[in-house]
Amino acid sequence: MTLLAVAVVITAVLCVFSLLLNFGVIRRLREHTEMLTKLTSQSGSSAVMHPAGTALPALTATTADGEQVAVGREGRSTLIGFFTPSCPACAERLPEFAALAARMPGGADQVVAVAVGDLAETADLRAKLTGVARVVAEPDRGPLGQAFGVEGYPAFAMLDSSLVVFSGFDLRGVPLPEPV
Repeated sequence: MTLLAVAVVITAVLCVFSLLLNFGVIRRLREHTEMLTKLTSQSGSSAVMHPAGTALPALTATTADGEQVAVGREGRSTLIGFFTPSCPACAERLPEFAALAARMPGGADQVVAVAVGDLAETADLRAKLTGVARVVAEPDRGPLGQAFGVEGYPAFAMLDSSLVVFSGFDLRGVPLPEPV
């Protein structure tokens, strides 16, 4: 009987210890969630590319189809997204980008999607973006990536002429231009 009582007491102590440990883990997870929320809600968007307010030089690029694209033309708004096939977050945000692009006044003519990587590895990505945007394929640190100061993927920007009015890795808060 004494052995049974000792076993019950040890089991109870272990259960209480486990419960306290779980409460500690939950508290730390809440702290980390709050820290991550603060990081993503701040205008930490400049961490992935040039921040809003940055003026860009006149940019031209060639689409995968050979069409010349002027990015940041005077008097036009342009939505631009940078994607890479090796990025899980890019795959997650691609449908959201496509939906936003569909709402852009001027349609795909005012949307540029940059598929970063060689032509073979970006083929699937380019196929998904075709029709939604003018698709430019360029290597990592290519001309558009350098001009926008892209440091991570996905990266999104809204230009009003050549001025960045929004930039970040999240599409929430992208100001769509008014239809003409």
